[in-house]
Amino acid sequence: MATKTIYTSSKQVLVDPHDPDVVYTMGTCVYRSTDGGHTLVAFKGAPGGDDPNQWWIDPTDPNHIVYGGDQGASVSLDGGQTWSSWYNQKTAEIEKIATDNRYPYWIYGSKQDSGTFAIASRGSLGQITDLDWFPMPGWETGFVTIDPADPDFIFMNGPLGFLQKVNRKTWGAQSVDFGVGTISRVTDTDFRRAVSAPIVFSPQNPSVLYYGTQNVWESHDGGDHWQKISPDLTAHPGKPPLPNPEGVHHGDALVALSPSTVQAGVIWTGSNNGVLYLTEDGGKQWLDVTPPDMSMYGVINVQASRFDPSEAYAAVRNDAIGDYLPHIYRTRNFGKSWEDIVTGLPTDQPTGSFVRALQENEHKRGLLFAATETSVHVSFDDGDHWQSLRLNLPTTSFYDLEIHDGDLIAATYGRGIWILDDISPLEQLTAEIADRQVILFSPRAATRVQSNINQDTPFPPEVPRGKNPPQGVVIDYYLKQSAQNLQLQIFDAEGNLVRSYSNAPVRPLDQPLPPAPAFWARPSRPLRETAGEHRVSWDMRYPTPPALFFDQSSGAVPEDTSFIPEGPMALPGDYKVKLTVDGVSFSQPVLLKQDPRLDHSPVAMDGMRRQLALSQRIIAFISASKSAYELANGLDTKLSSLHAGASSGIVKTLRTRIAELTGTIDDASIGLSGGSYAVPPVKGATSFSRINGQASALLGMVESTSDQAPVPSLYRTYSDLCRDFNTTLGAWQSLQAKVEVDTGLKHADHGLGIDSATVTVGSSDSCEPVSPRSSD
Repeated sequence: MATKTIYTSSKQVLVDPHDPDVVYTMGTCVYRSTDGGHTLVAFKGAPGGDDPNQWWIDPTDPNHIVYGGDQGASVSLDGGQTWSSWYNQKTAEIEKIATDNRYPYWIYGSKQDSGTFAIASRGSLGQITDLDWFPMPGWETGFVTIDPADPDFIFMNGPLGFLQKVNRKTWGAQSVDFGVGTISRVTDTDFRRAVSAPIVFSPQNPSVLYYGTQNVWESHDGGDHWQKISPDLTAHPGKPPLPNPEGVHHGDALVALSPSTVQAGVIWTGSNNGVLYLTEDGGKQWLDVTPPDMSMYGVINVQASRFDPSEAYAAVRNDAIGDYLPHIYRTRNFGKSWEDIVTGLPTDQPTGSFVRALQENEHKRGLLFAATETSVHVSFDDGDHWQSLRLNLPTTSFYDLEIHDGDLIAATYGRGIWILDDISPLEQLTAEIADRQVILFSPRAATRVQSNINQDTPFPPEVPRGKNPPQGVVIDYYLKQSAQNLQLQIFDAEGNLVRSYSNAPVRPLDQPLPPAPAFWARPSRPLRETAGEHRVSWDMRYPTPPALFFDQSSGAVPEDTSFIPEGPMALPGDYKVKLTVDGVSFSQPVLLKQDPRLDHSPVAMDGMRRQLALSQRIIAFISASKSAYELANGLDTKLSSLHAGASSGIVKTLRTRIAELTGTIDDASIGLSGGSYAVPPVKGATSFSRINGQASALLGMVESTSDQAPVPSLYRTYSDLCRDFNTTLGAWQSLQAKVEVDTGLKHADHGLGIDSATVTVGSSDSCEPVSPRSSD
């Protein structure tokens, strides 16, 4: 049943349980025969090959089929006429990853049987969705390398592994491979390249590009011209390389090329046949520095130290010869000697314990991360001892690691990409602080960015998505033993309290939840006071306003949808984090950075200050109207209990008037007028609850998802709201006096009055627009 066009085979033939003449086999595609195998027809697949490798037929109903390939699983319930999608599964098999320096930064990678891709590390819709992902014109394996001199150009493997340069502006791909040639001129041994041939720029000179075959090649003009700067680095001096497999460009080749970030000219190389070389002069002279007893089947992923040009680390795989143990080597003398540093790494994993990749932290010397066949591990002492960093990681193959802007990024072969946000606590851990009773780690600077710009129907939870990084300032603290009372406070540069959290139980909303499934809501949890390390985040907002009615945004995110109105966003600048544990306080500074995509001019900053100032004045109305609403309801309760000294008719009339001025919770759900939806008109004074709801709606419009000064119409609406409140307050104060006269109740004695100093936001003069702009 084999054909010459089937380049891969599952070595399986499956028979329909109800019809012996219907058989299936798998190769480049899935093939079916309906005549007992005499002829084969491509049945499921695509040009280039999905590489199917699993096929299951329901023995009770052959119309039920499950397919498994490199991308994931699909199900058919009609004999293969239609199939479910595999895009609802996190099963990406990632070979290599890289990052750029945009905000948010993007991750690039090569994906088995799906080419190369780019995906944002943060989505603008509150989560990472398909809208934050883009396929690129690259091949399924190999490096993806961003040009540091011009980030719009990306170098990667093209079809059949030829090197190409992609322009991000158009996504056009240009071949820049020096090994292209006819069979009569170029043999398969001229340019041997690994499946993942290294593509690396010089850290000191961003115009210098290196590429690895069995040699190191150098280009100074973006790949237009190349110069060979090394001999064959897959062979030990004086020994010829092994013959290349017939018909392919693979064979003994370089798989790692690591220039030193500390000293120009120092370059380390590792091959897929157990050979390691070093040059200290930019390629003029190369030294064989292979660790002793290295297997000729060892795959060497070498990494230059970020702190010392004489130091390097080499992760070595020997699984091709049945050696599934971990192997990491370290040199501190330019490869003259090597140490095996694997203490603490597992050796008994069922699928293998070998190490595929290693990364050294750029901020703390000796902090290392290792990607193994089943997990990720960390060392705090330069590899002398290792421990697990699994946390919530799946058990799968980890192929590559990258550190970018304080995040640790892991590429897996079968479970996509995973990011450990903000590893700064690992950088701050020292023996000196390890015995402290309390540690408040120094938070890294946070970027002031809107968490979710979506304002309409959200993606349903069954749509594949990735979680966004924590919103705002990530705060880590450690308790050696459990505490009784915890308080976490955020102060601005002037010492004003911005936000406060504690370990006291969080009060639930004093109203029914919005009419939506509960899984949408973002959980509100108190600080954890138990022993151990804990992480919380300040969302860069002031406290939630005391609204009478809360709703949820239409642009929701499963398990991360906040209730609105929310407090306004804090301004960019310096802040202080203060943690108090059982009366003892600890403080750390933190910087809130402006979104780098926005204008950083003084005019833009002044606009954000005016936005915050107006938001805070609106919140004063929200607070005052709620206080008035609650106090008026208290008066109504007192009146309802009166039996003597007042006519029941008088009491009824007073209570009716109180109800008119107080309003209902439903009134608080009515927003501002003037939009596409009709808003009920108001007759007479606007109730306190209606004012509360309109102030909440106005706050949402001022804050919106913008970082700019409010327009004049919003200031006019604020002025109208202010006058409405003062009118209603005046009516209330008159009614309060009438209650005293008609019932004999003294508000000072019975707590029935409203202190104008507490609830009055301002005089009519303060209701004038506060914006320097006077018109549209």
